[in-house]
Amino acid sequence: MRSFFAISIYMLRKLMNRKRAIGLMLLSAVPAVIVGLVGRRASDSTEVFHGMAVGVLMAVVLPVIGIVNASGALGDERRDHTLPYLSLKPVARSLLVGAALTGAIAATLVIGAVGVGTLWVAGGLVSGEWTVGAGPALGLVVIAFGYGAVFLPVGFLFKRATLIGLLYVFFWEAILASAVTSLAASSLWRIGLQAYAATLDTLPRELVDSLGNVSPSVASAFLKVGVLIVLSVAFSTWLLHVRDHVVGGD
Repeated sequence: MRSFFAISIYMLRKLMNRKRAIGLMLLSAVPAVIVGLVGRRASDSTEVFHGMAVGVLMAVVLPVIGIVNASGALGDERRDHTLPYLSLKPVARSLLVGAALTGAIAATLVIGAVGVGTLWVAGGLVSGEWTVGAGPALGLVVIAFGYGAVFLPVGFLFKRATLIGLLYVFFWEAILASAVTSLAASSLWRIGLQAYAATLDTLPRELVDSLGNVSPSVASAFLKVGVLIVLSVAFSTWLLHVRDHVVGGD
């Protein structure tokens, strides 16, 4: 377990380098700024909060943060030729993958918490309802796990993994999954929205339209990302074994 924690902390520190972390934190705070500026003047400030939380934070900001961190965890190590140094000691490949995934998820949670926290404060100030941030906070956890699981192996396989992730977010999730209801279940951020919506007694129109055919459920959301994590660790571990075999063959 000592190796697991050491690699996890190493990954977290690497992904939280000052320039990238500050840039992503500033990006995550944009929805809060908009809510603070627009919310007080709107007839329904709570609707403005949910609109920004769903349409910007959940659909764009948190996915981008998750993709950047997950794709860089193992991918950067492979392309910088530093991956062998992490496995100099007799560390199981599954442990190495699990630690990298843990570091990527932790980085997304830390950076995303800035966005959720500032939006929560802004929403509470303009609406007077201080429970509005519970849904986005729960959604952040699900999104961090979901995008971490999917884009960890993508980052290992492809040099342009971040670009692939952005195409997935802005083309597949934003356009296709929004236009075709049956594709909504293939959208990772909508799994987070599934948990978000389960915290509300009455769903705002923004959430209803975005969910498509996905039903609100915290248990279902965590079950889905749990399965993704298991598959991700298994597949990424296999990829590392294949890499070892290829390197050994050379």
